[in-house]
Amino acid sequence: MLKGLKLVVLCCTAFFAVESAAQSELINLNKEFYSALNAGDSLKLSGFFHKDAMVTHVGKDTTFGFDAVGFLDVCPSFKSGMFNEKVHSIIALEVSPQVFTVQVEFKFFLNGKYNHCGIDHFTWIEKAGELLIQDIISTDNVVCGEDIEDVGVDYTSEVREMDRLMNNWHKDVTALELDAFFNLMSADFFYLGTDPGERWSKKEFRKFCEPYFLEKKETWNFKPLKRNWDISPDGKCAWFDESLETWMEECRGSGVMIKENGEWKIVQYNLTVLIENEKMKKFIKLRKK
Repeated sequence: MLKGLKLVVLCCTAFFAVESAAQSELINLNKEFYSALNAGDSLKLSGFFHKDAMVTHVGKDTTFGFDAVGFLDVCPSFKSGMFNEKVHSIIALEVSPQVFTVQVEFKFFLNGKYNHCGIDHFTWIEKAGELLIQDIISTDNVVCGEDIEDVGVDYTSEVREMDRLMNNWHKDVTALELDAFFNLMSADFFYLGTDPGERWSKKEFRKFCEPYFLEKKETWNFKPLKRNWDISPDGKCAWFDESLETWMEECRGSGVMIKENGEWKIVQYNLTVLIENEKMKKFIKLRKK
């Protein structure tokens, strides 16, 4: 009897270990799916679907569906930062050795602002040795869950949004969009220019800019070449450095952004001219003149 009991226990342990491994694989696959979705990576997303897969959206008053190819048309909206889905929970269940269901609770953001909660129901089916999505049923007609811990931290969408904002910030100067240029700045913004005396508050910087934007209709044209980001663990503060193509040759800009009421604002920007080390002595002599 004791030997039989041991056998039952061992069999049950093996069963649950297999189930847990399968659930873990599905959870990881779904994390990868949402990472690709928020990045707008249509090529990577297409690899998650069976060819005959369907995606259905069930709203409060409307229902509509896509095939997998049609669903991928939404990718540009995610890639641009207009859409973003932040996952809060993933539950994976094994229906049979070839069929799995996954329930994902998420919050949907439109242009960086919270829009609604939703639940995606996935059916994953193994065909010819491939475990892929057969269908997704998505609904936004739900109440947000409480006290649900986020599944990991993915800053990809935040960086994409801040890149968009900073690129537009530079373009606003060339386009003479004075208000748009200053709207990205926080109330306590400071600008540090290339001249030693250029440490301007937002008000002081606007006073400097207005004649160029409004009267002379002639501003500067700084084109970002590359940009590096770092974000605080809580996702509320970010700092960056960027290389710029300017009339002063390549310059470096650096700055700090914070989230105010769910929107990114720039609080400091520092523009510097780059000088190679071997030219420093000549530059020092030039400054002393």
